[in-house]
Order: sequence, then structure tokens, then C-alpha cells
Amino acid sequence: MKIRFSIAILGLAVSLACGGPAEGRGFGGSSSRSGYSSRGGSYSGSRSYSGSSRGGYGSASGSYNRSYEGSHGGSADVSGTRGAAYGPNGTAAGSTRDVSATGPQGQTYNSQQERGAAYGPNGAAAGGSRSTSATGAYGQTYSGQRQGGAATDPYGTAAYGSRSTSATGAYGQSYSGQQERGAASGRYGSDAYGGGGTSATGAYGQSYSGQRFGTAASGRYGSVAYGSRSASAWGYGGQAYSAQRYGAAATGMGGYGAYGATTAGANPYAVQAAASQLSSAPAYGGQPYPPPAYGGQPYAAPGYGGQPYAPSGYGSPTPLLDRAAYLRARLGGLGSN
Repeated sequence: MKIRFSIAILGLAVSLACGGPAEGRGFGGSSSRSGYSSRGGSYSGSRSYSGSSRGGYGSASGSYNRSYEGSHGGSADVSGTRGAAYGPNGTAAGSTRDVSATGPQGQTYNSQQERGAAYGPNGAAAGGSRSTSATGAYGQTYSGQRQGGAATDPYGTAAYGSRSTSATGAYGQSYSGQQERGAASGRYGSDAYGGGGTSATGAYGQSYSGQRFGTAASGRYGSVAYGSRSASAWGYGGQAYSAQRYGAAATGMGGYGAYGATTAGANPYAVQAAASQLSSAPAYGGQPYPPPAYGGQPYAAPGYGGQPYAPSGYGSPTPLLDRAAYLRARLGGLGSN
């Protein structure tokens, strides 16, 4: 489900949205400028745009360029494009942006961005991505990427996002991390998930790593969720640490319309305890089948309270043990004595 709207995909969306050539009245233009700043640097830039429209169709696009030169040797360049179109079947738009820069001591920076969106009679979609990298004057480095997207139509909605990062320090330190998330919802239910990992090292041999993951789903017949996490670390003096944990839960139909908990656990290994039995247990909370009491009968009870047969009076357990007859018999026995 990794959604990434590039210019090629956006162009396809534009063509689908328009449904035909956007010929007719057109417009366009361009301009440029350059000069010097008060601090001794210089700059220059240009831009252009064009478009056309006819009846129910239309489109427009543009681009720009800018450059900067610092008085101490640094420089930067920025460029980008933009576009949009509309037609009888919908609308689409998108943009890109690129940035690069250098510092007076050799530092560098680069960035790229893409964004796009489309809308039509059957739904809408949007997405974007970005990547960045940089280096420092003393060997430090950094890089990162992220992307995300979402879409909706008459059958449901979905979204996704991810991110990754890595970096190194001037003295050998390092770090890296990843994240990913997603969700979807439709007529029959919804689900979501997420996960990530992290690792790092220190200048003196220290290290750390961790991972986590979780997911959940819900539907007409119940819901379920699960999660896990692990971590480990080492110190520069030989110290060590590690840990793992996970948990799960589920709910569903207990039988014939009665809802009840089914399983739940939060231990590395299953334990014979309430809420995590491997087999049936006499305690409420973790049985594979609902207990024979109100709220969890395997078959619907015909009377109040969950009795297999309807009682003859309020509070009487069965028809054979009528409370009034029982009291009369007891009183009669005491009088005869």
C-alpha cells in the first residue's frame, strides 16, 4: 500500500481528470531577475507559467528557479514545478521542489519533495514524499526519507505512511530508525497496523536496538489486537540489557448473539491462568466456550436468569421446589413435635 505520487502518476491523473485535450484560450508568461544583497551575496531567479481552458476543461503549469551565492563561499539552488487540471471527471494537482546547498566549510544539504492529489466522482486520493541528506564540516552525515498517502472511495478509506532516518557523528556515533503505519476502513470492518525499529551506537562502543509492532482489526463478528516490543542494549563497560514483551486480545460472538471475551495474553509463553488458558478452565474470563450463566449461554435461555426450564415463581430454582409449599411442610413438622 505504499502510495507515492510522482509526476508521471500525477500526469496520468490529470489526463484521466480532463478526459480530453484542454485546447482553446491559452495564457502564459515568464520573468527573471538578479541582483546583489546588502551583505555582499548575489541572487538570480526565473519563473514561467502557462495554461489553457475551454468549456469544461482547463489546465495550468509553472516552474521556478532561484540561486543564491554567499559572500563567504556558500551557495543554494531551489527549483520546482507546479501543475493543476480540471475536467468533467474531476480535478488533479501536484508539485515538486528540489533544494541543494553548500556551506563555506564543505557542508552540503539536498532535499526533494513531491506532492499530488486527485478528486473525481468515485473518490479522492492524495500523497507525497520527501527525501533529505546532509553532511557536516567534520564528517557528520544525515539522511531521511518519508512518504505517505491516503485514498477514499465508495467502498472505504485507506492511508499509509513510512519514515526512515540514519545519521553518523563526528566520532563514530550512528543512529538509524524506521517507522511504518497504515490503516483501512470499509463496509465490513477496519484494521490498522504500525511498526518500527531503532538502532544506535555510541562513541565508546555503547549500542542499543529496539523493535515494536502492533496491529488491530475490527469487523462485524468481533475484534482482535496484537502488539510486541523488544529491546537490547550494551554499555561501554560490558553492561547488558534485553527485554521482550507482547500482548494480544480478541472479542467476538460468544454464541447466538451473546458477546464474550475469547482470549487475551501478555506473556512470552502461555500460562495456565485466567485470560490465557491453553485449555478450558473453571474460572470465568478465559474459557474456550462461554460459561452456563447469563451472558454466555451456548443456547439461548427461555427464562430469566439462565435456567434450563422456566421457573414456577420468582426466585424458585425449579417447579418441584415451590417456596410456599416448602414452608408449610416445615411448619407442620414443628407443630407435630
